Amino acid sequence: MVHIPKHAGRLSLVLLTVSQVAWFFFASNFPDARWVGTSLHVVTFAAAAYYSFLAARQTQDNARIGQVLSLLGIGAVSFSIASATWLYYVYGLQTEVPFPSLADVFFIGTAVSFFVALLRWARGISMALTPLAELAAGVAAFVFLGTYAYSSISYLPSLESDAAKAIALVVPFFDTGMAVLAILILFSVSGSLRKRQFPILASAILLLLADLVFYTRVANGSFTNIGDPADLLYGLTGCSLLLAGLINFQAVRASANS
Repeated sequence: MVHIPKHAGRLSLVLLTVSQVAWFFFASNFPDARWVGTSLHVVTFAAAAYYSFLAARQTQDNARIGQVLSLLGIGAVSFSIASATWLYYVYGLQTEVPFPSLADVFFIGTAVSFFVALLRWARGISMALTPLAELAAGVAAFVFLGTYAYSSISYLPSLESDAAKAIALVVPFFDTGMAVLAILILFSVSGSLRKRQFPILASAILLLLADLVFYTRVANGSFTNIGDPADLLYGLTGCSLLLAGLINFQAVRASANS
């Protein structure tokens, strides 16, 4: 069992969550400090990955959830690296981040990792395919596909390269699949592990919303790197995943000490 300070994770979660929310409200007062929000993403997702891997390695009562946490941890590492790469472009190379860039490779890695995590989770449980669940999943697919398609009408033609257009279509594809899986899992998860599993699912849902907000705001030209709603949602995605790792890790540690 890994020994870490008892309240280190909880303190990190509180500080990072408060910082994400505070930066969203006060970022406009510091227009030259774009690095703050992105740096928070680097740290938040790195912490989320650490506790996800820690919980996954210790989780023995549910190997499937351990695998899901590992995959989400990989996605968190990918997002942290993508954010760090963005910082390197802007503050290391003193240039605007091109599209596509190396950062986009890792951002896509996050979407793919989260999708595979939900797919692994869904394949390991008995899906409650009730009419309500099927309707909710269908509505989710319609909303995501419709919103992305509407935004793409103006956005995709403005992209100069085929590579950029292809990348712009990858995330919507995986997001739509994740939306359907998330809804079906939400209707199917039950039992004593519900409390421990919900923050895992919440992190995936927050990522979906963040991607949707980011894509639509970029498409209509309203995205800003200073306190954008998409940045807040990405930050809360990391915080939710950090919470999921903490809950599962603490549950295992409590069980080992009992």
